[in-house]
Amino acid sequence: GEETVHGELRTGKLDMSGEGLVHPTTAYLEYELHDTDVTPPVAEMDVTTTQSGESHTYTYVLAQEKAQELTNGRFIFGRGLRGRHFSFALRLIGQRAYINDLSVATTPTKRRV
Repeated sequence: GEETVHGELRTGKLDMSGEGLVHPTTAYLEYELHDTDVTPPVAEMDVTTTQSGESHTYTYVLAQEKAQELTNGRFIFGRGLRGRHFSFALRLIGQRAYINDLSVATTPTKRRV
């Protein structure tokens, strides 16, 4: 039978701004993700921020997961997400997965602290 594979790509804390605070808006992903006969695939991303002085993690799900060939997808992050340092964890669950490209878009916020 087909086996379900759980894959995870995790970053350390990344300084996304260089200066001031930013709002991560979107993560763009070029990927393949194959489903099994019994299990639909899952693609989700955790975003962890420490701006409040404590660690908070938010999970976002890719709109359409299944992709038999390379395609583009995006995670849309919550509007209240802001800070300077973030870590990201991308989880893919399916029969087979391939990541060709991954990037995170940010916009500056007016608040400096």
